[in-house]
Amino acid sequence: MDDGPVLVLCMDALTKDLVEKYNCKNLMQKNNGIYGNTDISDFEIALSNILWPSFLEMKNKDNELVPTIYHLKIDPETVLEEISKREKTEKGKGTSILKKTLTPKLLHFLERFIIPIPFRIGREIEFSAYGKRVGKILGDYGDYRKYFKQTIVDYQTGINKTFLRYFSPFIHIDFPTLDSYRIKKHRSLRRATSKLINMNATRKEITDFNRFVWKLNIENELELFDKLKKDKYKLVLYFNSCADYIGHHNFGSDEIMKKVYTELDALVERLDDYGDTVFIVSDHGMYQVIIEREGGQEIKTRYGNHLDLTTGFYGLNRNLGEIREMYERVNYPSALDPLRRLEEGSPKLTDIGHIVSLYGNRLPKSK
Repeated sequence: MDDGPVLVLCMDALTKDLVEKYNCKNLMQKNNGIYGNTDISDFEIALSNILWPSFLEMKNKDNELVPTIYHLKIDPETVLEEISKREKTEKGKGTSILKKTLTPKLLHFLERFIIPIPFRIGREIEFSAYGKRVGKILGDYGDYRKYFKQTIVDYQTGINKTFLRYFSPFIHIDFPTLDSYRIKKHRSLRRATSKLINMNATRKEITDFNRFVWKLNIENELELFDKLKKDKYKLVLYFNSCADYIGHHNFGSDEIMKKVYTELDALVERLDDYGDTVFIVSDHGMYQVIIEREGGQEIKTRYGNHLDLTTGFYGLNRNLGEIREMYERVNYPSALDPLRRLEEGSPKLTDIGHIVSLYGNRLPKSK
């Protein structure tokens, strides 16, 4: 489709290793495109609420948004000591030692990345009960609330800070900080997440959670296709959280993660008829949480983490020659360094935002 919109598919926590492992050809844009890792090593911490606004605004917002409350660590020695004690008392009972012993520390651990999200844009910010609880645990709810006020891209003035200003008309679907995480939907999602926080969730509860996440994203997909069929846009910004939410609780399950990535790959294929230029972007990747015991023995958990990662993912259905040609056509100096890093194979997350802007129909011309 030559006159289709620019599609920017933001897939939270999409991981290059799994894209390749499951041979997701559409995510890799194998027909006529490029893909690879983005470099997020310039960020202090791989946190979605920092990375996505930085992507939109095409600049690193680390110094503006990262508070000290996230500087928390797991204490592996204490965890392993608890495991050892529990093994002595639980030996032969047929119960899950990990399930019983890692609860306190993994609760601490998850409070680093499963964080409360504000559900409103601008002045009115609503927190879930879990959000208030975490705020109290961290000891400074006032600063915590203030942090999220800073994180929100105020819709009235914030759009002019992002690459969205170069496209008219545009639409965004469930994008963090722009759609306020769909108040009702994501309040329910946070409630479901909070039930799993203590790590005592049953297999059924985890399965129900996965289905719940999937349902919310399917609803967003239906809205996406409905908008694409009815209206004409220059840019469509779409957000999918399956790889992140499901990955946090199931990254150690090859069966579940393969299903997630296969479905995301199929989504990109279905969008081929709607978009001329397709960007696929993740804020960060993910890896399996592994705890090492004394003597080198590793305990592989089912959980996934990403806070200390330095890479994300990108895919684009344009080759480097075509992107270079687009740059020379619009002659937009701000994108020169991002283009160079893309050609060198090590683009920053913010660079991908600059490359998106090259396709804007309202891009200011160079003098």
